[in-house]
Amino acid sequence: VMTVIPMYGEYEGVMPTGIKRSFGLFGSGHEVQYFHKWLPLGLDRWGNETGVDHVFVEHPCFRRPGMYGEWGRDYDDNLMRFALFSWASIEAPLCVPGEVPFGDNVIYLANDWQTGLVPLILTSHYRRHRALENSRCIFVVHNMGYQGVYPNPPNWAQPKFGLGDFGLRDQAYYDKLLWTFPVDERPSKGRDPRDDGEAIKLLRGGIEMADRVVTVAPSYKDEMQSHEGGFGLHDTARGRAYHLDGILNGIDIKEWDPATDNRLQHHYHSDDMHNKTLCKQALQAELGLDQKADTPIVAFIGRLAPQKGVDLIEQVFGWLMG
Repeated sequence: VMTVIPMYGEYEGVMPTGIKRSFGLFGSGHEVQYFHKWLPLGLDRWGNETGVDHVFVEHPCFRRPGMYGEWGRDYDDNLMRFALFSWASIEAPLCVPGEVPFGDNVIYLANDWQTGLVPLILTSHYRRHRALENSRCIFVVHNMGYQGVYPNPPNWAQPKFGLGDFGLRDQAYYDKLLWTFPVDERPSKGRDPRDDGEAIKLLRGGIEMADRVVTVAPSYKDEMQSHEGGFGLHDTARGRAYHLDGILNGIDIKEWDPATDNRLQHHYHSDDMHNKTLCKQALQAELGLDQKADTPIVAFIGRLAPQKGVDLIEQVFGWLMG
């Protein structure tokens, strides 16, 4: 197993490999360097060492205070940044020396809009040149609300970009990324003829071009095909329904076992729940709450984003506190 992420900062135990690759994007050459860390996980049943190759892609565009932007505003060059990352990720198993060789017979697991170009590049470039022919790409959707939307052109003072700006030789499969906004959703509301509503959605490209698409739960598989949950891409998701699956998120039952979890002040299990009350009292004390065993604690774990249903919780505050 190999993971590949941008090198946003310094990470403990990460070493340079000395391997570099160059990619031409938007009229400029961009050289990346690969860093590596081996995480051993023990021996398999045949006595062979197992583990994960963690690979980091180094480039100046990733060394910023934020991953995607600052102060609520995305970086203007995010399209270039994640196009570069997509190319570098595809190349990683071909060139980075891990504990075991990867070669070209691999499965790429691409996550969310940031890697939406991976299956397109695989098809339009590598497979066209008879490389990575046995490889497959699984695209993972975590949240349909974040789609990697980029108007084309970025503004009216610039020319339109094409797939040649992404390092590809022609416009093949551009239609898989293409999105045209309705007139009422365009900045000019149809008053400016230059505003034709053209954009690309990287999430759409990932869903359309991947060999398989998976998401975080069977229920979310259904939700992303609905008008409300698809955020405009419900028809795209429906079109891939035969190749779309929902895999329920899970937990490590050993790490989260309350009978042994060393993060808890008191341990309990399904046959004896008494100490769970003591854990609750300890949490109440830590949070400065009244230590009452019969007072429920209601917790929300998630981002304060509309998709998470924060507005629904707000609507029942009175009922909860009553």
